Amino acid sequence: MSPDTRDAIQKFVDEILDFFSDFDVEGYPVDVERIVELLNGQVLDDLEYPMAKGRIEYVKDQKHEFVIHINNIQEECKRRFTIAHELGHLFLHMDFFDKEAKKKHTEYQDCIFYRKDSAYTEEELYADEFAASLLMPRDEFRKVAEKHLHGITYDITQIAEYFGVSLKAVWTRGLWLRVFAPDKIY
Repeated sequence: MSPDTRDAIQKFVDEILDFFSDFDVEGYPVDVERIVELLNGQVLDDLEYPMAKGRIEYVKDQKHEFVIHINNIQEECKRRFTIAHELGHLFLHMDFFDKEAKKKHTEYQDCIFYRKDSAYTEEELYADEFAASLLMPRDEFRKVAEKHLHGITYDITQIAEYFGVSLKAVWTRGLWLRVFAPDKIY
């Protein structure tokens, strides 16, 4: 993914976070389930496929516009990332803001069995970037990482706790943002 694409996704996410700050969705960890609720969506822990983490679909009922189905994920940090990832598909791949265009979409399934070509893989990378940008915005990540820098070592456990994400998510985000050096162990 190019730096320009990464920047564009972060800018888009910053606008989303700014919008939701008017609805008491601010601070960290980001309340992704509240964002889903405010968008008239629903999260259900009802996926039964062991290889699938989540999928999102538009629904036509009186109460909800979309449903995010997730596998019964026990770790809260992984659950939150999966929900944020599915929101990435909603905004980036399912034309959520375009009423006419979104009619062509029904669902977006995340499952290794459905990955047939590199285009799908690229969409997954974009959804992951969206999720990371939503849960760990670039500027906030750098600020928090700097706060938890002790000598030449970052305390990634503290960073993960602040953002409510996994150690792996922090490590990956830090590498992509070039905050962490790839040859160091934190």
